[in-house]
Amino acid sequence: MATYTQEQMQAIADEIEKQTDRGAAIVAAALLDNILENLIVARLIIQSPKRRKALFGQFAPLRSFSAKIELGFALGLFNNQRRESLELIREVRNKFAHRLEAAGFDHSEIAAVVEAKVPPDVRGWALSSRQKFIFVCNTLIVFLGMAAQFPQIQVKALDDEPAYHQYFDNLNAVLMHLILEKYPDRLGSPKPSSEGAKSTLSRLTDAQRLVMEHHLKKISEPISTPDDADCKRLYSDGSFELCKNQRGEYVLLPVGSPSQQT
Repeated sequence: MATYTQEQMQAIADEIEKQTDRGAAIVAAALLDNILENLIVARLIIQSPKRRKALFGQFAPLRSFSAKIELGFALGLFNNQRRESLELIREVRNKFAHRLEAAGFDHSEIAAVVEAKVPPDVRGWALSSRQKFIFVCNTLIVFLGMAAQFPQIQVKALDDEPAYHQYFDNLNAVLMHLILEKYPDRLGSPKPSSEGAKSTLSRLTDAQRLVMEHHLKKISEPISTPDDADCKRLYSDGSFELCKNQRGEYVLLPVGSPSQQT
Protein backbone atom coordinates (compact mmCIF):
# COMPACT_ATOMS: atom_id res chain seq x y z
CA MET A 1 0.00 0.00 0.00
CA ALA A 2 1.38 3.36 -1.03
CA THR A 3 1.30 6.33 1.31
CA TYR A 4 2.15 9.90 0.42
CA THR A 5 4.58 12.32 2.03
CA GLN A 6 4.00 16.06 2.09
CA GLU A 7 6.63 16.46 -0.63
CA GLN A 8 4.93 13.89 -2.85
CA MET A 9 1.54 15.54 -2.43
CA GLN A 10 3.07 18.90 -3.32
CA ALA A 11 4.64 17.34 -6.43
CA ILE A 12 1.24 15.97 -7.46
CA ALA A 13 -0.36 19.38 -7.04
CA ASP A 14 2.43 21.01 -9.07
CA GLU A 15 2.00 18.44 -11.85
CA ILE A 16 -1.71 19.26 -12.16
CA GLU A 17 -1.08 23.01 -12.08
CA LYS A 18 1.32 22.99 -15.05
CA GLN A 19 -1.04 21.05 -17.32
CA THR A 20 -3.37 22.49 -19.95
CA ASP A 21 -7.03 22.61 -18.91
CA ARG A 22 -7.76 19.25 -20.51
CA GLY A 23 -4.53 17.78 -19.14
CA ALA A 24 -5.23 19.10 -15.64
CA ALA A 25 -8.64 17.41 -15.59
CA ILE A 26 -7.36 14.06 -16.86
CA VAL A 27 -4.21 13.99 -14.71
CA ALA A 28 -6.12 15.06 -11.58
CA ALA A 29 -8.68 12.30 -12.05
CA ALA A 30 -5.99 9.66 -12.66
CA LEU A 31 -3.99 10.70 -9.60
CA LEU A 32 -7.01 10.89 -7.30
CA ASP A 33 -8.25 7.55 -8.61
CA ASN A 34 -4.91 6.02 -7.52
CA ILE A 35 -4.89 7.81 -4.16
CA LEU A 36 -8.45 6.68 -3.47
CA GLU A 37 -7.62 3.08 -4.36
CA ASN A 38 -4.72 3.11 -1.90
CA LEU A 39 -6.97 4.57 0.77
CA ILE A 40 -9.62 1.87 0.24
CA VAL A 41 -6.94 -0.84 0.38
CA ALA A 42 -5.76 0.63 3.69
CA ARG A 43 -9.30 0.20 5.01
CA LEU A 44 -9.96 -3.29 3.68
CA ILE A 45 -8.51 -6.66 4.58
CA ILE A 46 -6.44 -7.35 1.47
CA GLN A 47 -3.23 -9.28 2.01
CA SER A 48 -1.89 -9.93 -1.48
CA PRO A 49 -1.48 -8.34 -4.93
CA LYS A 50 -3.70 -11.14 -6.28
CA ARG A 51 -6.63 -10.14 -4.06
CA ARG A 52 -6.10 -6.46 -4.89
CA LYS A 53 -6.15 -7.27 -8.61
CA ALA A 54 -9.39 -9.18 -8.10
CA LEU A 55 -10.97 -5.98 -6.80
CA PHE A 56 -9.28 -3.27 -8.85
CA GLY A 57 -7.96 -5.02 -11.98
CA GLN A 58 -9.04 -4.43 -15.58
CA PHE A 59 -12.28 -6.41 -15.36
CA ALA A 60 -12.77 -6.16 -11.58
CA PRO A 61 -15.81 -4.63 -9.84
CA LEU A 62 -13.87 -1.64 -8.43
CA ARG A 63 -11.89 -0.76 -11.54
CA SER A 64 -13.77 2.50 -12.23
CA PHE A 65 -13.24 5.82 -10.48
CA SER A 66 -17.00 5.97 -9.88
CA ALA A 67 -17.04 2.62 -8.06
CA LYS A 68 -14.13 3.68 -5.85
CA ILE A 69 -15.92 6.92 -4.94
CA GLU A 70 -19.10 5.10 -3.95
CA LEU A 71 -17.27 2.43 -1.95
CA GLY A 72 -15.09 5.00 -0.20
CA PHE A 73 -18.20 6.94 0.83
CA ALA A 74 -19.95 3.76 1.99
CA LEU A 75 -16.88 2.86 4.10
CA GLY A 76 -16.97 6.25 5.79
CA LEU A 77 -13.66 7.42 4.34
CA PHE A 78 -15.09 10.85 3.56
CA ASN A 79 -18.31 12.78 3.98
CA ASN A 80 -20.90 13.67 1.34
CA GLN A 81 -19.27 17.00 0.51
CA ARG A 82 -15.99 15.29 -0.37
CA ARG A 83 -17.93 12.69 -2.34
CA GLU A 84 -19.43 15.57 -4.35
CA SER A 85 -15.93 17.00 -4.85
CA LEU A 86 -14.68 13.65 -6.17
CA GLU A 87 -17.69 13.48 -8.47
CA LEU A 88 -16.71 16.94 -9.72
CA ILE A 89 -13.25 15.65 -10.68
CA ARG A 90 -14.76 12.59 -12.37
CA GLU A 91 -17.42 14.50 -14.31
CA VAL A 92 -15.04 17.20 -15.51
CA ARG A 93 -12.59 14.51 -16.63
CA ASN A 94 -15.37 12.83 -18.60
CA LYS A 95 -16.45 16.11 -20.23
CA PHE A 96 -12.93 16.80 -21.43
CA ALA A 97 -12.40 13.21 -22.55
CA HIS A 98 -15.60 12.93 -24.57
CA ARG A 99 -16.17 16.47 -25.86
CA LEU A 100 -13.36 17.58 -28.15
CA GLU A 101 -14.87 21.04 -28.49
CA ALA A 102 -14.53 21.53 -24.73
CA ALA A 103 -11.03 22.97 -24.84
CA GLY A 104 -10.99 24.73 -21.49
CA PHE A 105 -12.68 25.35 -18.17
CA ASP A 106 -14.48 28.32 -19.68
CA HIS A 107 -16.61 25.97 -21.80
CA SER A 108 -20.24 26.38 -20.67
CA GLU A 109 -20.85 22.72 -19.78
CA ILE A 110 -17.62 22.36 -17.82
CA ALA A 111 -18.04 25.66 -16.01
CA ALA A 112 -21.59 24.60 -15.07
CA VAL A 113 -20.35 21.31 -13.60
CA VAL A 114 -17.68 23.11 -11.57
CA GLU A 115 -20.16 25.64 -10.20
CA ALA A 116 -22.66 22.94 -9.31
CA LYS A 117 -20.23 20.56 -7.59
CA VAL A 118 -17.68 22.72 -5.77
CA PRO A 119 -18.28 23.17 -2.01
CA PRO A 120 -20.59 26.11 -1.21
CA ASP A 121 -17.85 28.22 0.38
CA VAL A 122 -15.60 27.80 -2.68
CA ARG A 123 -18.46 28.61 -5.06
CA GLY A 124 -18.61 32.16 -3.79
CA TRP A 125 -14.92 32.92 -4.25
CA ALA A 126 -13.81 35.28 -7.00
CA LEU A 127 -11.84 32.59 -8.82
CA SER A 128 -12.01 31.11 -12.31
CA SER A 129 -13.50 27.66 -12.88
CA ARG A 130 -9.99 26.27 -13.37
CA GLN A 131 -8.77 27.79 -10.10
CA LYS A 132 -11.76 26.40 -8.20
CA PHE A 133 -11.22 22.97 -9.76
CA ILE A 134 -7.53 22.92 -8.83
CA PHE A 135 -8.25 24.15 -5.30
CA VAL A 136 -10.70 21.27 -4.78
CA CYS A 137 -8.11 18.85 -6.23
CA ASN A 138 -5.43 20.05 -3.84
CA THR A 139 -7.78 19.71 -0.85
CA LEU A 140 -8.69 16.15 -1.83
CA ILE A 141 -5.07 15.18 -2.45
CA VAL A 142 -4.07 16.29 1.05
CA PHE A 143 -7.10 14.79 2.81
CA LEU A 144 -7.09 11.43 1.02
CA GLY A 145 -3.34 11.20 0.69
CA MET A 146 -2.78 11.54 4.42
CA ALA A 147 -5.78 9.48 5.55
CA ALA A 148 -4.15 6.14 4.70
CA GLN A 149 -1.48 6.88 7.31
CA PHE A 150 -4.04 7.28 10.09
CA PRO A 151 -3.48 4.25 12.39
CA GLN A 152 -7.16 3.68 13.23
CA ILE A 153 -8.19 3.33 9.59
CA GLN A 154 -7.68 -0.42 9.43
CA VAL A 155 -10.45 -2.84 10.32
CA LYS A 156 -10.12 -6.34 11.75
CA ALA A 157 -11.45 -9.55 10.26
CA LEU A 158 -14.34 -10.85 12.36
CA ASP A 159 -12.28 -13.97 13.04
CA ASP A 160 -9.74 -11.74 14.81
CA GLU A 161 -12.29 -9.86 16.92
CA PRO A 162 -12.75 -11.43 20.40
CA ALA A 163 -16.02 -9.59 21.11
CA TYR A 164 -17.64 -11.04 18.00
CA HIS A 165 -16.38 -14.52 18.79
CA GLN A 166 -18.02 -14.39 22.23
CA TYR A 167 -21.29 -13.26 20.62
CA PHE A 168 -21.11 -15.98 17.97
CA ASP A 169 -19.99 -18.78 20.27
CA ASN A 170 -22.86 -18.19 22.73
CA LEU A 171 -25.50 -18.19 20.01
CA ASN A 172 -23.97 -21.07 18.10
CA ALA A 173 -23.86 -23.26 21.22
CA VAL A 174 -27.59 -22.76 21.78
CA LEU A 175 -28.54 -23.36 18.16
CA MET A 176 -26.39 -26.47 17.90
CA HIS A 177 -28.10 -27.81 21.02
CA LEU A 178 -31.49 -27.26 19.39
CA ILE A 179 -30.38 -29.12 16.27
CA LEU A 180 -29.14 -32.03 18.39
CA GLU A 181 -32.44 -32.10 20.27
CA LYS A 182 -34.43 -32.15 17.03
CA TYR A 183 -32.35 -34.65 15.04
CA PRO A 184 -30.64 -36.98 17.55
CA ASP A 185 -30.91 -39.98 15.26
CA ARG A 186 -29.10 -38.22 12.42
CA LEU A 187 -26.13 -36.98 14.42
CA GLY A 188 -25.12 -40.18 16.19
CA SER A 189 -24.71 -40.89 19.85
CA PRO A 190 -23.89 -40.31 22.57
CA LYS A 191 -25.44 -36.87 22.28
CA PRO A 192 -23.27 -34.03 23.66
CA SER A 193 -24.28 -32.55 26.98
CA SER A 194 -26.57 -29.54 26.83
CA GLU A 195 -25.24 -27.97 30.05
CA GLY A 196 -22.87 -25.68 28.17
CA ALA A 197 -25.66 -24.49 25.93
CA LYS A 198 -28.00 -23.87 28.87
CA SER A 199 -25.37 -21.79 30.65
CA THR A 200 -25.25 -19.34 27.78
CA LEU A 201 -28.96 -18.52 27.75
CA SER A 202 -28.82 -15.88 30.47
CA ARG A 203 -26.14 -13.99 28.53
CA LEU A 204 -28.07 -13.68 25.27
CA THR A 205 -28.64 -10.23 23.84
CA ASP A 206 -32.08 -9.12 22.63
CA ALA A 207 -31.09 -9.93 19.05
CA GLN A 208 -29.91 -13.39 20.06
CA ARG A 209 -33.12 -14.03 21.99
CA LEU A 210 -35.15 -13.34 18.84
CA VAL A 211 -33.18 -16.02 17.01
CA MET A 212 -33.50 -18.37 19.96
CA GLU A 213 -37.28 -17.88 20.12
CA HIS A 214 -37.58 -18.49 16.39
CA HIS A 215 -35.82 -21.85 16.63
CA LEU A 216 -37.61 -22.88 19.83
CA LYS A 217 -40.91 -22.13 18.16
CA LYS A 218 -40.06 -24.60 15.39
CA ILE A 219 -39.41 -27.50 17.77
CA SER A 220 -41.86 -26.64 20.56
CA GLU A 221 -43.88 -29.41 22.16
CA PRO A 222 -46.41 -29.16 25.01
CA ILE A 223 -44.85 -29.55 28.47
CA SER A 224 -46.34 -30.62 31.76
CA THR A 225 -46.04 -27.24 33.48
CA PRO A 226 -49.58 -25.84 33.90
CA ASP A 227 -50.45 -22.87 31.72
CA ASP A 228 -51.32 -19.55 33.29
CA ALA A 229 -54.47 -17.73 32.31
CA ASP A 230 -52.68 -15.50 29.85
CA CYS A 231 -49.59 -17.54 28.98
CA LYS A 232 -49.26 -20.92 27.30
CA ARG A 233 -46.00 -22.67 28.20
CA LEU A 234 -44.62 -24.51 25.18
CA TYR A 235 -41.06 -25.69 25.74
CA SER A 236 -38.50 -25.83 28.50
CA ASP A 237 -34.84 -26.74 28.53
CA GLY A 238 -34.71 -26.70 32.31
CA SER A 239 -33.45 -23.14 32.53
CA PHE A 240 -35.72 -21.21 30.19
CA GLU A 241 -39.23 -21.69 28.87
CA LEU A 242 -40.70 -20.62 25.58
CA CYS A 243 -44.15 -19.17 26.23
CA LYS A 244 -46.92 -17.79 24.04
CA ASN A 245 -49.07 -14.99 25.39
CA GLN A 246 -52.62 -14.06 24.46
CA ARG A 247 -51.36 -11.68 21.78
CA GLY A 248 -49.70 -14.59 20.02
CA GLU A 249 -46.20 -13.37 20.86
CA TYR A 250 -43.48 -15.88 21.67
CA VAL A 251 -41.34 -14.91 24.66
CA LEU A 252 -38.42 -16.60 26.39
CA LEU A 253 -38.62 -16.54 30.20
CA PRO A 254 -36.51 -18.02 33.01
CA VAL A 255 -38.12 -21.09 34.55
CA GLY A 256 -40.45 -20.08 37.37
CA SER A 257 -40.93 -16.50 36.19
CA PRO A 258 -44.46 -15.10 36.59
CA SER A 259 -46.27 -14.80 33.27
CA GLN A 260 -46.90 -11.11 33.92
CA GLN A 261 -43.40 -10.52 32.59
CA THR A 262 -44.70 -11.28 29.09
